Amino acid sequence: MIAERLALHESQHAVVAWKLGLEIRDIWIKGLCAETVVVVPPGRRKDLLRVKMAAIAGQRIWGADRGCRADKEQADALLTQWPDLEWDSARELQLVSGILDQEQLRVERLSQALLDLGGCLTGKAVCILLEGETAHS
Repeated sequence: MIAERLALHESQHAVVAWKLGLEIRDIWIKGLCAETVVVVPPGRRKDLLRVKMAAIAGQRIWGADRGCRADKEQADALLTQWPDLEWDSARELQLVSGILDQEQLRVERLSQALLDLGGCLTGKAVCILLEGETAHS
């Protein structure tokens, strides 16, 4: 499970899109809170709004059905508090396809994998976006 590339943007924020065993692609997101980890599981593109809200709130989402369940009004309210956050609609569709099982979502394993890939990410914002079908479908 070694990725081919690591995308780091800006000195204050690291934005990482991670596909296990394959590659890491650039995804441009500004304004994420430090040490934010957001996961969009396969087939959950409709959760992008929740991802946007959770990233602003600095929350962590683990798995397909856990974490933030904010509706559009709640998300928009939070967005008004963080006007510097930019979410490129075109890039919303350029998500990394792949699959994560529940064991791989454990904090310690995820943190270690990111450290192995990109060195120390302490205090950085990490955004993991997974979208698409499983490798065997």
